[in-house]
Amino acid sequence: RPSGVLARVQDFIGEYGTADGTTAAALAERVDRVRVELVDAVRHFMQRSATPLVVAMLPSSPGLDPVVSKQYDDAHAEVEVALASISGVLVMAPQAVDALCAGERFDADADRLAHIPFTDEYIAALAIALARRTHLLTVPARKVLVLDCDNTLWGGVVGEDSKDGIRLGNTFPGSEFVEFQGFLKSLTARGILLAVNSKNNPEDALDVIRTHEAMVLR
Repeated sequence: RPSGVLARVQDFIGEYGTADGTTAAALAERVDRVRVELVDAVRHFMQRSATPLVVAMLPSSPGLDPVVSKQYDDAHAEVEVALASISGVLVMAPQAVDALCAGERFDADADRLAHIPFTDEYIAALAIALARRTHLLTVPARKVLVLDCDNTLWGGVVGEDSKDGIRLGNTFPGSEFVEFQGFLKSLTARGILLAVNSKNNPEDALDVIRTHEAMVLR
């Protein structure tokens, strides 16, 4: 099974500009040191590990000084580029989590009380994104989707109901098959091949596929 690392440069730095009076130059030095050490740690781990590693650089907290925030963001980008060149490492972009989280990402109260910067919704989205990346690494990709015709690409049995009698159109019942075909067509843009395996009379099925006005797939 793959291993995983969730990290933020911010969490290695601590509270900048408060009790320790860190200067901007000292911060830049710290950030650069964290960046280098993080990449080195992953590289050394992969030299001893036979399993893949998923790495996600999580977003910094809001409300930081813009200069500080940019230093963190730049360091994250440099870490992601460096890690992507290491064999066996899969870098998970923040956008993969953001796409699954429509609500607020940060919880200021939880961060202050327990150093948990993210909302439950964002943590759940993060878990789903990690599960998807793990699936990609452990389950071989499917290249071909084989479909039936009757009650799959359209409703009803074309050999019994005729082309005009099957359920396939812009209103329900029938629109659900149009929507399903639209989804299938989107898969072809990702390189997935579509095939038919059916007991239909070939002429009946092909007549629907070729001439029915509501068919999305041709």
